[in-house]
Amino acid sequence: VVHHFFGLVFFISWILVFLVWVKDCGFDAEDFKWFKVFGGYIIRTDKHFDLYKFNPGQKIFFWYTVFFGAVVSVTGYIMWNPFAWSRGTVQISYPLHALSAFMFALGFIGHGYLGSWANPGSLSVITSGRVTRAWCEHHRPRWTKKMVKEGKLKEV
Repeated sequence: VVHHFFGLVFFISWILVFLVWVKDCGFDAEDFKWFKVFGGYIIRTDKHFDLYKFNPGQKIFFWYTVFFGAVVSVTGYIMWNPFAWSRGTVQISYPLHALSAFMFALGFIGHGYLGSWANPGSLSVITSGRVTRAWCEHHRPRWTKKMVKEGKLKEV
């Protein structure tokens, strides 16, 4: 019963996350320049790119969670209503559900590592929800320009 309740909470949260962030998680030409150096994680570089709100690694994580969240949700629904589906569909749903939930959890562990220990200073950003104007201009210049144009940030 508890699993069913949390499954519904998971599904609703997954839908909301998708609706809020999908508009900012499409890839563009600048993202592919970032990919060439793996964002500086593997190939160290001082080069920064004209990025928007999310970097390409964050966009990959978004699509990763969309995919595995969809599999977890669909297979969970099938397992919740086993008599509405063929036996083969129900049987394959169990290992797919478990594997996708594992991959989803693994992604969050990796995301937690990259968002805290692997990037010094990011833990304070997570806890405060704020970054400096200089950080924004350096790491997300296209997004910063848009925020200034819309009046959400003051011109310096």
